Amino acid sequence: TFEGKGVFVIAKVGTYDGDFIDGKSDGQGSFKWLNYNEYKGTYKNNAMEGNGKYRKYNGFYMIGKFSNNNPTDVKYYNNKGDEISKTIYNKSK
Repeated sequence: TFEGKGVFVIAKVGTYDGDFIDGKSDGQGSFKWLNYNEYKGTYKNNAMEGNGKYRKYNGFYMIGKFSNNNPTDVKYYNNKGDEISKTIYNKSK
């Protein structure tokens, strides 16, 4: 399996550029979807896990913590950088 830094292209989806462990995205990296959305941050076992920034194609973005590809404690910002809300998800529900 692949270890270290690299680039992985998924046809018709997007590109991951970052750290790999046992052939999976794990560590620091970024994923750019073909629709211009992008996540930069920490990955664990092929999922957004830990601190990161998810930017939408329209410039809106969220910064905070992610767990298993879901935002768990993030602040949302508009395309001008103004904070528009904060969300904390309760994973126990």
